Amino acid sequence: MQSYEPIKNLDDDDVEMALHQISDSSSATVFTNGENAKLNIHSSNKIEEQRSTTISSSRHQSQPQSKRLVSLDVFRGLTVALMILVDDAGGIVPALNHSPWNGLTIADFVMPFFLFIVGVSLALTYKKLSCGVVASRKAFLRALKLLALGLFLQGGYIHRLNDLTYGVDMKQIRWMGILQRIAVAYLITALCEIWLKRDDTVNSGPSLLRKYRYQCSVMAIVTCLIGLHYGHIIVHFKDHRVRIIYWMIPTSFLVAFGLTLDLFGMHVNKVLYSLSYMCVTAGAAGILFVGIYLMVDVCGYSRMTMVMEWMGMHALMIYILAACNVFPIFLQGFYWGSPHNNILKLIGVGS
Repeated sequence: MQSYEPIKNLDDDDVEMALHQISDSSSATVFTNGENAKLNIHSSNKIEEQRSTTISSSRHQSQPQSKRLVSLDVFRGLTVALMILVDDAGGIVPALNHSPWNGLTIADFVMPFFLFIVGVSLALTYKKLSCGVVASRKAFLRALKLLALGLFLQGGYIHRLNDLTYGVDMKQIRWMGILQRIAVAYLITALCEIWLKRDDTVNSGPSLLRKYRYQCSVMAIVTCLIGLHYGHIIVHFKDHRVRIIYWMIPTSFLVAFGLTLDLFGMHVNKVLYSLSYMCVTAGAAGILFVGIYLMVDVCGYSRMTMVMEWMGMHALMIYILAACNVFPIFLQGFYWGSPHNNILKLIGVGS
């Protein structure tokens, strides 16, 4: 397995220093006749050509550093597709519905997968911080936007299909939908990443735990924090094999510990968000992420996952349009004669 090699970029000061040295050496000789003047002009043109070549080369070398982690986009797109499948086919296939109490169905993995992905993304976002106050302010604003969007989309303002009433009863507003919970988890985890990490150098597993040991005491948003520490492994270790080993150790422990808790009476329960539920779902997220990472980023089989990658890069927009019924309700607004005679009724949707 290959490893990511660090790329060394030319600094602008180094480019300017090299150009001044070339300029000084070329202008040290004094030319007297017209033929030498032409040579001097040719030399200056050559310097400008070298300068443009050097700058373009440095820009070309800096591009791979901003490369996205494709496996994370694929994982996010797969989770969005799973959520749409559960929402649309859950009424037809009972196995796709949420578990009413104890136990797990495929629908119960959607929310933990989203929280896990948020944690991994935060580790990559805040790997280099210039100012903690500015970063905290941006985190607050983003969480507030997610919270407001969740209240608008899932608080009750947007109604079900064929429910043609308008507005929401503030007594029945849904304060904690999926986006609202993600907003809270995002904010707490982001603040942990901004303020609760040390400046220690990471070169092994124990040093990774020492750098982020203060975060381990904040366990209110556990699934998101687990994803955050998976992201830390991406930031500090570049070798594929090392990453996979450090991912699979906690993943295996989480699954085994969660199943053991369920066996001894602390059942897997999404409604209560029990400790066993958190362990099993976070471990499952880790297993799926490692599998996608191995297939896409290590082996390079990214062509077959292009649709999921695109969905992952536009996850919020797809969630708003498809999972929150915004697009069907938009079509429902076009009718003739009576609001019930709309496009959706014509094509047999929601009837």
